[in-house]
Amino acid sequence: MLHIITPNEHHAYADMISQMFDHLNSESSKNAYQKDEFDTSDAIYCVYIDDRLGIIGSARILPHPALLAGLIKLERDEDGYWECNRVFFDIHEDSPVHEDPGAFSEITQQFYQELYKGIKEFAKAHGIKTLLSVNPCDEHEDIAFFGQWPFEVESLVDLKPKEEVTTFAIGGFSF
Repeated sequence: MLHIITPNEHHAYADMISQMFDHLNSESSKNAYQKDEFDTSDAIYCVYIDDRLGIIGSARILPHPALLAGLIKLERDEDGYWECNRVFFDIHEDSPVHEDPGAFSEITQQFYQELYKGIKEFAKAHGIKTLLSVNPCDEHEDIAFFGQWPFEVESLVDLKPKEEVTTFAIGGFSF
């Protein structure tokens, strides 16, 4: 089940947010994330909890282009452009679901499709016109393949977190 935690709900869902960050930083995670300057009171967290496996994925939505802030220019009156980043899917390596490729594929597809559906509903309810997905290339491929997100544009960009050049995929779509 997908939980979308808005800024007004951060306090009420503090434990879930804490568990989400624990999951993001677990030893089994390939793409461990630490809190950064974008984990502010404006951040919206999407946390996916499976009945059997617990937290298996999450994403962060920001009400402005964040990772791309210095790379794209919006007109002063142009709003409605939000960014979805830090999409993360990970099932603990000891989970029996890894022994069944069909079950693993099914839960992977379910996560990415439910994430898109939840973000789309949230976007429509909050007047979000365009969403920019900014994620590492391998995550972007999973978003596109398993989630079938309807990207209208896609490109690659080198972002430099912590002095390391990292290539991110950008996908954009309108609601």
